[in-house]
Amino acid sequence: MPPPGSGTVRRITPTAEPLRVPGVVEAVLKVGVGDAVSARRASHNASGYVHVVGASMPTGPPPRPMRPT
Repeated sequence: MPPPGSGTVRRITPTAEPLRVPGVVEAVLKVGVGDAVSARRASHNASGYVHVVGASMPTGPPPRPMRPT
């Protein structure tokens, strides 16, 4: 989630919207409409979070390119 600026929350995109994106398994909002929020000052201060899953990156050295035949 983007870090909030200071002010009052006026509207929120429903959590169902990010859940439609492939790989998104959870979307959590920590604020609601009408809540007062302050600008982010620490990494743990967030308006919510999204959990995403996907394929793992391969480990080890990259594969060698094939030689032309």
